[in-house]
Amino acid sequence: MMQFSENASSTILLGDFNARTATMPDFIVPDDTLFDILDLTDNQDVDTLKNMYSYNFLLDYNIPLQRSSEDKKSNGFGSKLIDMCKRCSLYIANGRLFDDTIGKTTCKNVSLIDYLIISPDLFNYITNFNVLDFDPMISDVHNRIHFTLSFQTLKQVNPKNINDLDHTKIKWNPVHANQFQQVLSNRLGEIDSALDDLDSNQNITTEQDRDITESAVSASTSWSEKEQKFNKIPFTLSHSRFLSSSCVSL
Repeated sequence: MMQFSENASSTILLGDFNARTATMPDFIVPDDTLFDILDLTDNQDVDTLKNMYSYNFLLDYNIPLQRSSEDKKSNGFGSKLIDMCKRCSLYIANGRLFDDTIGKTTCKNVSLIDYLIISPDLFNYITNFNVLDFDPMISDVHNRIHFTLSFQTLKQVNPKNINDLDHTKIKWNPVHANQFQQVLSNRLGEIDSALDDLDSNQNITTEQDRDITESAVSASTSWSEKEQKFNKIPFTLSHSRFLSSSCVSL
């Protein structure tokens, strides 16, 4: 976890941790004693100092440092989870935000073991957080956690431009499934040869790939478009729904 958090600008952990943390603090406020233990000065190890003072994000966003919890008990997994939060500068959202300022229990109305744990900078983007009522249709014993992350888009999308796009209606005709399989079976030798070329770092041309695929597809595919009948649209690979984008781009 420490390795992943070092390589990521922000982190979100969500789920059942089986960890009861009560109200144990998930942050460290550094003091002179801690600096002496770590042998740090104000000008040394910028990343370490930045992590140690990450709790200031919460203060800047008016998020309480001390979280609340209806679950007053803790266990060994809870201590390990808190230790991980402190080491990785991660913070528990439960008991701090919006409709869950009391730290609602998440399991059997007894324990709080399901968490949203985030990097401190993400508190500014959470616009809703709540622990929902238990629903036996969703889980055996756990309550759902509901939250919303809101970000500003870098580019405005004009809905009119989306509606003006050419949306081709494509339909696979299952009647021709056997024909499709038969054509591919007849050309398995060519496909195997093409794959061998790839394995041996030889080049397979786009024309060869399209020839094999189009032969099978054109023998078995029918599709429809608004106000047009089947088989009236010239075939192109980009129209094929049963080919992935990676196949089309070969």
